[in-house]
Amino acid sequence: MDPTINSSSEEQPRDPRVLRIEEKIWFGMDQKNVLGQAFSIIPDNLRILRIINLTVHLATLFWLFVHIPMIMFSSISGLGLHISMWGFLINIAYLILVFKFQNAGPYNLSWKITYILGEVSASLAFFICFSFLGYLLPNIAVDDHTQFKLSDVALLMIINIVCPILIWADMMFNYFKFPRQHFKFLLFTLTAYMIIHLIGIFSKGQAIYPGID
Repeated sequence: MDPTINSSSEEQPRDPRVLRIEEKIWFGMDQKNVLGQAFSIIPDNLRILRIINLTVHLATLFWLFVHIPMIMFSSISGLGLHISMWGFLINIAYLILVFKFQNAGPYNLSWKITYILGEVSASLAFFICFSFLGYLLPNIAVDDHTQFKLSDVALLMIINIVCPILIWADMMFNYFKFPRQHFKFLLFTLTAYMIIHLIGIFSKGQAIYPGID
């Protein structure tokens, strides 16, 4: 008897919507729609993850507006001077668009914009999280002149740690490739931020990030 017949008959059926591990790591493959294609979990669970992700972001945004003024964020008009807020708002834009366009035809304009926002969002999340842990949080903890509340620190940790982790989870469970030619979009975002950040420093006459600016 042909052994290949037995081996094929013993294979367990799988959900065709879930990528195999070799499909995930084989970067040469061209998936037609990575926004809705799940890896390791079925798309319904990916959708649940995104609902949780967006809910946390929107609830945090509401909390932030209600909580201002606070440490780091003294006013709503000054939010755009902080890289963490750029990343946070790009996260929200990506999550809203991915719900609308995750099943859109591949490579149309809406699909491309959502994909690029996802790449920029995840890249900024990586930078923001480790910058917060390595610099901002230790400085807040040792600053005797800052009258901070526990709720302030909790809100900052959600924005700078929890939200980036949720965005990374979204990236891990689909098929984002992060091609090098898309680095220009991240560079453009960082350049735009730096211009606005410098304008804010000179207009306010004080540093946004003491010790860095």
